[in-house]
Amino acid sequence: MALFQYLPLSPQEYEGSITLHGIRDLFGFAQQLIFAIFFYFTFKMLNVQPRAKWFFNIGFILFNIAFMLFEGPIILTNQPGFDNYFGATGWYYLAPLGLPGYSLYVASSTWYWGWMLMDIGTYMTSGYLIYHFYQATKTMKEKLPVFLTFGLMIMLLIQIGYAGEVVANVWDLTTFYGLTGMDVIANQVAFGDLWHAIVYITWFPAVASLYLLIPTLSGKPLYSEKAGRISALLYLVFSAGGIGIHHIYMADLPLALKLVVEAITLGVVIPTMMTFFNLWATVKGASIKLNIIALWTATAWLVP
Repeated sequence: MALFQYLPLSPQEYEGSITLHGIRDLFGFAQQLIFAIFFYFTFKMLNVQPRAKWFFNIGFILFNIAFMLFEGPIILTNQPGFDNYFGATGWYYLAPLGLPGYSLYVASSTWYWGWMLMDIGTYMTSGYLIYHFYQATKTMKEKLPVFLTFGLMIMLLIQIGYAGEVVANVWDLTTFYGLTGMDVIANQVAFGDLWHAIVYITWFPAVASLYLLIPTLSGKPLYSEKAGRISALLYLVFSAGGIGIHHIYMADLPLALKLVVEAITLGVVIPTMMTFFNLWATVKGASIKLNIIALWTATAWLVP
């Protein structure tokens, strides 16, 4: 391209670039930032002292090593095509994940081990925070603030959302090494849980931030703490466990199952409207000083 020449990109390379972009942004960047935010506020707001920090540190290290494994090495095979740098895998319904004999290209085995290390690191770090939520309940006399209730729901959604992908990835590994066969549809359904969950894992912190910022900016308590906690729970209910099927509607699944999943998916409207009206009632009649934070919060709240 620097010489103004044509740069051919195979479908594998094109899909691979999308895949790695999503992995870096959603997992490597967004998920780590989410952990940082909720770890800080959880220990700060609940006045909890972190225990066994070595456990979290190991999870953090394994998580970040994973991203080194996702990107290589280059592999050549006798398949009709091949992935020449990273895995063209998993972000569209034609998965399985680049397995020899099941797709027109393959990924290096380090691709699957990268997923495995990311899974282990994620479960260690999210489980670490859930444990400290549990420890806090032993001494707390009041209920969790709504912001931290969302934080707990996010950690639980991470644990639930990753479960199917862990199953799918172990299956990928055993198939890659020729130990098992592959049921493509079942593998897609299992992996699809994470497709859906990661979207909400990265979106819920923004909703939680509104519950923190709008009462602060308006100088008023949240109109209904109870409704805020219920909405956090409903977000978890409507976002976990099999809902990822709506990402693979073109797969050969029963129509009745697709309709049920679609109805559950639309259920997310309920906690969303509860959130909107709760925050609207909070800010109504308040005298808010306009500044850049207030403008950002207002537009973030109203634009969707």
